[in-house]
Amino acid sequence: MIRTLSFEKDPDGKWYVVLPEWEQDRSALQMVAGADTWLDILSEDEPFISLRVSNQSFPDADGRLTMLKYGTESSTESEVGAWYSIGEYKGIIHNMDIWLCGVTKFVFGHFPENIYYS
Repeated sequence: MIRTLSFEKDPDGKWYVVLPEWEQDRSALQMVAGADTWLDILSEDEPFISLRVSNQSFPDADGRLTMLKYGTESSTESEVGAWYSIGEYKGIIHNMDIWLCGVTKFVFGHFPENIYYS
């Protein structure tokens, strides 16, 4: 199933995924540990972007995140998430890893091995 997710950058420069159905603290929706940098690249420094995402490949997907490992962001953090590799995007190799928190599990129902996007 393909889902459209929107992301917005607040005046302090912090990225958040927009999930109206999220009932917990907004701080959990913040994109950190490389995901914020990746959104800067994808949005071309605009403060808003919408991405179509899926855990299954779809015909016009521009990129794919591949899970590297499941765990915490760092040795001092306790929140579980997963590290993903960016790989290639629109023909450019990005040697970059990002961490996605438990909100990813909320969106997909699990931490997918691959996340495709456009």
